[in-house]
Amino acid sequence: MESEMESEMESERGSSVTRCVALLVVLASLAPAAFARCGPSWFSEHGVRKPVTVTLAGPLRNVGDPPVFYLRFERKEGFLLNVRPEDLVRTLEEFGAKPDGRATGDSGATLRNFYEQVTRELPLKEDTDLFKYVLRDNRLDAWFDSLAADLMTKGLVGIDLAPYQDHNPTTNDEAPDPTRLTLVSVFDGDQARSRYFCTPDGKLLLEHWYLIY
Repeated sequence: MESEMESEMESERGSSVTRCVALLVVLASLAPAAFARCGPSWFSEHGVRKPVTVTLAGPLRNVGDPPVFYLRFERKEGFLLNVRPEDLVRTLEEFGAKPDGRATGDSGATLRNFYEQVTRELPLKEDTDLFKYVLRDNRLDAWFDSLAADLMTKGLVGIDLAPYQDHNPTTNDEAPDPTRLTLVSVFDGDQARSRYFCTPDGKLLLEHWYLIY
């Protein structure tokens, strides 16, 4: 009897070891991005929605490509956000920035003026930094976060990390620019409060808070 019990215990230990080894193999085979987290988690804050993967369809800059508009971000992670002129114009029109659009008040006047300046420069002759418009009207600076968040949510951007990341000068190794973003939204009831945009490996690129009146 004791021999049979010892045999069963040994068998159970062997099965447990086998299961543990199998689990370790599975975990090792998963990409590091599987463990990456973007923004707050539901463990620490209520209202956090399930992360969404956004596929980027915006321009990736290559020699000979048509010129684009771009924005520089140097906050959580430094990067360039590239957007095609037609996508920028369409997004501005959705914000109501056309002369006969729905945007009203001081912000409406600012957006309409911005829209007119952008469209006057089309077709672009060279890559153009959108920050130059902030130098003409600093009220645009705070609004550019909303513009970037909208473009990123729709996947209308290309992300260029190269100007800001460290690399090995001997091998010229650099992490590839992301072709996807992880988007996490936080809600207060039915009201969206904030959005977080991360690379697949969890680097926070942009944190955008809605203005709630």
